[in-house]
Amino acid sequence: MIFLISGENNSGKSVFAEDLITSVSKSPVYVATMICSSEDNQRRILKHQIRREGMGFRDVEEPLDLMSVPVSREDSVLLEDLSNLLANVVFQGKGDGSTVLGQIKDMADRCSRLFIVTISGLDPSLYDGETAGYINELNRLNSDLEELSEVHVEMTDGRPVYLKGTPEDVH
Repeated sequence: MIFLISGENNSGKSVFAEDLITSVSKSPVYVATMICSSEDNQRRILKHQIRREGMGFRDVEEPLDLMSVPVSREDSVLLEDLSNLLANVVFQGKGDGSTVLGQIKDMADRCSRLFIVTISGLDPSLYDGETAGYINELNRLNSDLEELSEVHVEMTDGRPVYLKGTPEDVH
């Protein structure tokens, strides 16, 4: 089952996703996709790690290839986050949105529940070149995952809005 949690930056989607997955699993897998390339990245990673302390996550850092992440049919997995994974794959020349979608489908087949955090609401017309292309690719991928997901939650003003499914569908 795929659960999509989307929203703008700093909308509370990560906290919501962490609380949601730990409500259904005592030992969830946390797949971290950010490549630490700046002090700001390092601060964000540390903030997330501190927040997850004591929540029972098994952390796996994998910025490019979800197919290499060891999971079993009993695992609930939190992918944090789709926008980083796509950027890594696109900008390192390893593929595009369809590559990432294939990886996600593979992971969803290998685990019981896949929770995906993603940025939504980005407007490609505000950018040019590679950035606009990346945003278009992210928006397409988000749209594909909206269709595949059993539950889609959009975080708005720090509150979850269920666009597809209900809270009961998670459990």
